[in-house]
Amino acid sequence: MPNDDKTQKSVSSYTEGISIITPCYNGEKHIPKLLESLRNQELSYALFEVIIVINGRLDGTPQIVEEFKEKNPQMNIKILYSRIANASNARNIAIAEAKRKYSTLIDADDYISPNYLKELYKNASEDRIVFASFLDVEKTTGKTSNSYITEELLSNSGPLKDPYDKIPNAIVINACKLIPSSILKKIKFNIDLHSGEDVEFFSRLITLYDLEFYVLKNKQAIYYRVTSPHSVSRKDLGFKFNVLERLNVIKELNDLLFIADSPSKEKYIKGNINGQCVFIHRYVSEYPEKIESVQKVIRKLKLNYFPYNALNRDLAKKLVISYCFPPYMDTSGNVMAKRIKEGGEIVDVVHGKMAKEIDQKLNLIAEEYIDQDVLIDAPYSYYEWELIKKFCNEGMKKIDQIISRKGEYEEIYSRVMFPSSHFLAFEYKIKYPHVKWVAEFSDSMLYDTKDTLRYRPINDTEFLDKLNDLLLDLSYPKCEDDNLFFLCEYLPYVFADEIVFTNINQKEHMINKFPDKNLRNIIDKKTRIERHPIPPEEFYYLIKSDYPLDNDQVNLAYFGVFYNTRNLDDVLIALYSLDDHYKEKCKIHIFTNDAEDYQELIKCKPIGDRVEVNPYVDFFEFLNLTTKFDCLIVNDAHTKECKEVNPYLPSKLSDYLGSGTDIWAICEEGSAMSQYDVKYKSTLDDIENTKVILKRVIEDCS
Repeated sequence: MPNDDKTQKSVSSYTEGISIITPCYNGEKHIPKLLESLRNQELSYALFEVIIVINGRLDGTPQIVEEFKEKNPQMNIKILYSRIANASNARNIAIAEAKRKYSTLIDADDYISPNYLKELYKNASEDRIVFASFLDVEKTTGKTSNSYITEELLSNSGPLKDPYDKIPNAIVINACKLIPSSILKKIKFNIDLHSGEDVEFFSRLITLYDLEFYVLKNKQAIYYRVTSPHSVSRKDLGFKFNVLERLNVIKELNDLLFIADSPSKEKYIKGNINGQCVFIHRYVSEYPEKIESVQKVIRKLKLNYFPYNALNRDLAKKLVISYCFPPYMDTSGNVMAKRIKEGGEIVDVVHGKMAKEIDQKLNLIAEEYIDQDVLIDAPYSYYEWELIKKFCNEGMKKIDQIISRKGEYEEIYSRVMFPSSHFLAFEYKIKYPHVKWVAEFSDSMLYDTKDTLRYRPINDTEFLDKLNDLLLDLSYPKCEDDNLFFLCEYLPYVFADEIVFTNINQKEHMINKFPDKNLRNIIDKKTRIERHPIPPEEFYYLIKSDYPLDNDQVNLAYFGVFYNTRNLDDVLIALYSLDDHYKEKCKIHIFTNDAEDYQELIKCKPIGDRVEVNPYVDFFEFLNLTTKFDCLIVNDAHTKECKEVNPYLPSKLSDYLGSGTDIWAICEEGSAMSQYDVKYKSTLDDIENTKVILKRVIEDCS
């Protein structure tokens, strides 16, 4: 808590005792109970004042209070009025009028035990919030009961070391506490919040001030909260209360995260956001068809923190199995995350622990549609059967645990780069055969980039025998091939309900090269082509890159890894052969994984000053950068020497397509990318054609 002279002076200006803050709207039926409990207080009347702010339309409350004052002249009771029917505004008015050193908030339909004020005041301090006990009272019967707040308070006493963990709910309700008035007057209740204003108010208070939290021992100093079927916790589900009003509170709490000065405060505020999200979850659980409407509102608020896992809890009917997945920095994982985002359906995800760097921001791609994010902590492997089997066993254990709680999935979707994904999906399919299995291939598993057969044996007779028993039941011939990579394709071809390829060339290549020609018609019937998803526009502006660009130059950019089959030689040779007039106008910016070595290579070339080599950037900075250049370069891999048709489609093309920037595609003849409609297109290994296109780009952008 700030401890300057100004604060000390303000504290000393208060009169000893307690100010009772009570907003009252249509209170004629219940305020007599409160007044009676105040008259019965054991604390001297000289040590407390009662400030009642009657707000909204008038009923019989003023007359009731005035008559009570006349009968009890020894009590200090002040009545104020506000035409605005708003409890927060009424509290602010009362707090501004408070003259005593401490204040306590009591709603007009609640009441307190006789020793309530005395016990609070006895333990008061200028840097402390004191908490009393708390009970719920059923309005119609008068029956008292413990609530979750009661249990928190009964389990603790005295000064608390970890109050945010021990009494999290008691902190953010108006009731059952005594607060230094000097602190209370420094902040106001948010009058724009129609509910949850107490959560926002006390979250702000603890963010701005470091106070001690002190819980009274159970001495029957009790705040009685009167509940009814119309109480906030029992409200009927509605979009306004459960969604809009909760999100208004969450937005305010998000702002507090920027000023929270300790991890414990930040954690606590996030916990309060999670608590508000519970109400939204109840609504979408009852009305799952409204989830997209809810998410649109959330997106519009552009919140820095929102617990989508709490919103989506147990709503997923679909399971995604993708060994590669965020937060690991992996292109295939990003594609799967973008598929989830594009699909707009809540899913559970099972993925592996990869031996790659982590970027937590990648979770932003799909987090709004993820319920359970299940990481399988099994050793990383691409081709070792025993490790793949361990991943499958651990994965099925985790999946079965989820199913035991919420039932079987309606659909599973598996994607490979890594064979583990399809093998785990196969295990799920044979255990829960009614599920729809959709299997996607990013590339061929059976053949590498040079069309060489991959082979790794599965030395597991139990698995192979199980497979052949299943094939027999389906009237398929026995599978004699023990090759892990063969089976990674074979299992989905036979057992999956749908097969997804990213382009028609990939489909034709994989089917034509697959040894079992009898499956051709079966695969054809199951297949659909799904291009890589294009990120939504807002993704391109989540991060603003400060990468410097000379606007007097024509700036071209290339993002990607260099392989034996993919390089930028065509462009660099074409640039070198241009007249100086064109060459001096052009700057090529390369972002690659091995920037230092490539920079050394470029230095030796006569066009070194025309090329800027940079290390890779994070995914969202990459997206932002694609919006800043004059033209983006993407090229095919060289395959014509070893493949009949180029089956590869660079996934970065889809990211380029959403940028709004002109694209230059350098295509191998007949490739999947050559079928895309982009502004500039040249032929791979054709230097003259590349030179013509480069010259045109420079002319168009100058």
